[in-house]
Formats: sequence, structure tokens, C-alpha cells
Amino acid sequence: MKMRKTILALLMCFAMCASLFAFTGCEGDGAVPTTPATTPATTPATTPATTPATEATVAGNDDTSPAEATTGAPDATTAGTTAAGGTTVAGTTVAGGTTVTGTTVAGGTTVATTVATTVTTRRPGGSLTGNDTPENLRGSISISGSTSLFPSVSALAERFRQIHPGVTINFGQVTGSGTGRTQANNNSVSFGMVSATWSSGNRNQFPNVIPLVICRDGVAMIVHSSNSVSNLTMEQVHSIYKVENRITNWSDLGGANLTISAVSRENGSGTRDCFQSVIQDGGRGSLGSNYDAQAGASIQNSTGAVRENVVNNPNAIGYVSLASTGNAKVLSLDGVAATPANVLNGSYQLQRPFIMGINRNRELNDAEKEFLKFIFSDEGTKILTDLGLVTLSDGQKTEQLALVNLTR
Repeated sequence: MKMRKTILALLMCFAMCASLFAFTGCEGDGAVPTTPATTPATTPATTPATTPATEATVAGNDDTSPAEATTGAPDATTAGTTAAGGTTVAGTTVAGGTTVTGTTVAGGTTVATTVATTVTTRRPGGSLTGNDTPENLRGSISISGSTSLFPSVSALAERFRQIHPGVTINFGQVTGSGTGRTQANNNSVSFGMVSATWSSGNRNQFPNVIPLVICRDGVAMIVHSSNSVSNLTMEQVHSIYKVENRITNWSDLGGANLTISAVSRENGSGTRDCFQSVIQDGGRGSLGSNYDAQAGASIQNSTGAVRENVVNNPNAIGYVSLASTGNAKVLSLDGVAATPANVLNGSYQLQRPFIMGINRNRELNDAEKEFLKFIFSDEGTKILTDLGLVTLSDGQKTEQLALVNLTR
């Protein structure tokens, strides 16, 4: 009986010990068992970028496309290392210009995410790659030459600088086409502005220049707004400016009894070259190299100066770019109005090309290349058209850019 009680006590003791071990979670060696980590061992390498994709839009180009920031498994490269107590995964995903780096540690997740978004867009004249955004375009452009072409090119330059604020555009000696020809030939400027036909004489005198035609312009005969004359023949204009047997009074042309005050441009002016070559054609005879000075004409050294002389003198007549007539009265020639449409169809004969002269040995920088492309872009074309100039066809634009190994 006593033995039976002893055995029962021992059994109860063993039961209590078992319950105690079960309650404390202990095992036979006293170690705490490892509980499985509830955090996933790995984080997919396709962690989304935390910075949203932005859109870079450049006005004047229909091909503008938004920047993209995308990640995806097909582009993911994952390196995995297993360490005691868990798994560490470093994943890098590169797709659409976005770089994402993620690190995961078992037992708790730590994610470090770096996003480097590369803007991918298209600007006038070409596509951008990498970080070559409009804002990142750098470089300088120097321009000199024609006063007639200056208002148009400066308008283009102003808009181009708005799109590319990192580009510097300097207008140097805007004193006439002669300066543009000379400085382009000497490679001392990016572009030399010339507002006259590139003649065989120009080709011989300035052999290093590639004459890039950007548009066409009419040369308008202008008078004071009070002048009753509205049309002149080429012969009559020739007679006003020639040295001998000149027409000197407006009454001989159907106007008031007022002495004619002729206004002209200086030697080297592209506008003067165009005027002289056209007016003395058709058997009317050469005007001579200094016809206007010998005939007593007032010689001015810019388009603006000619215009101001005419608008402030009821007796005056002069000639300026069709795009720069201001408040002056524009005359018809041989019954044909001086309009862009008539310049385009050729019926208005007093016209010339607007040229950007480029040295054929010049290695154009990125800013110079992009400016040329912008001139021939849709937005550049609209700027020129709004100024009253006659722009080129798409095929002609392509041909002109090809002269300097560029494409639209």
C-alpha cells in the first residue's frame, strides 16, 4: 500500500513537470525555439518609383512626348544573399529611365528607394536622349549682319531662349549684309545674316560660306501716309533713283507738286543689292555703284532709319523689308501689291531670300544645331509667317538643312 502511494506521487510529479515545460515553452536543452519570420524573405525588385513621372512639353513640336518612369520585372536584376536569421535581397530595376534600389531584411523590412528620372521628350528638330532636356541644353550663338533680317531672327532667338534658357544668343554687328558675309566667311560668328541673293560674285568673294535660305522677303517701296500715289512702275522707280534725267517731282507721277526726297541704303546692304539688281533689270540700264548718292538721295545705314525718314517726311520715298514697313504707306509695283502671297507666286518681282551664312569649316555646337532646326520647325515657321515673310515648303526646308548635314 505504501509502495502504491509512492508510485502515485512520482507520477503526479512527472505530470506537473511536463505541464511546467509546456507552459514555459522550454525544450529539453532550455533553448527558446526559433519562431518563423512573419515578414516575407524577399521584396520584389519591381518596387514602384515613389516619384511620379513628369511631362516635359516643348511648344512647337507635334512629336512632344511625356517623360516616362516605369519599372517592371523583365528589366529587373536581383542579387540575393542568405544570412543567418533571414534573407537579404538587393534589387535594382532600371526601366524607362527610373532606377529603384530596394533592401529587405528578414524580421523587419527596411526599404531604401532611390529614383533617378530621366526626362525623355522631343524638341524642335530632333529627339532628346538621356539628360539632354531643353533645360539642359547649353552653348552660345553669335549672329551679325543684315538689319532687315535682324527683326525676324531676333524674334526666333527670343522664343528659342524661352525654350532653352541655358543658351546664350549674342547679336554683334548688325550693320548690314556685308558684315554678315564677311564674318561668316571668317568664321568669327555662328551665323551671318544676309538679305540678298547669293550671287556668283558672293561665291567668289566669300568661298567659305554656305548660304542657308530660311525664307523669302519682298522689298517694299514706301512713302508717307499722306502721299496720294499708290502705284509706280519699275521704270518710274528707276527714274527716281538714277543719276541723269531723273524724275524729281511727285506731280510727274500723279501726286502733289512736291519735290521727291529719295531715301536709300548704304553700300553693302543686302536690301540695296536687291533693289538695285531688280530695278536696273529689264533693259532699264545700270544705276551705277553710287547712283543714289550722286542723285542726292539720303543714305541710311539700317532698315529702321529708312522707315523713320519716310514716315516723317511727306516728300520721301524709300525701300525696306516687307516685314518692316511699320506705319509707312506701301506702294504697288507694276500694278502688283507687295504682299507675301505675291512674293510666293512670283508676281511681285522686287524680292530676295533671307540667308543665314555659315562657315563651311565650322563645327556647329549643339546650341547652333538646335537653333537652325528650330528656325525650320513648325513654330519657327509660324513666327516668320506672322512677320509677313514667305516660308519654305517642307521639302525645301529639308534641302537647306542637308547643306549643313542636319535633318528636321
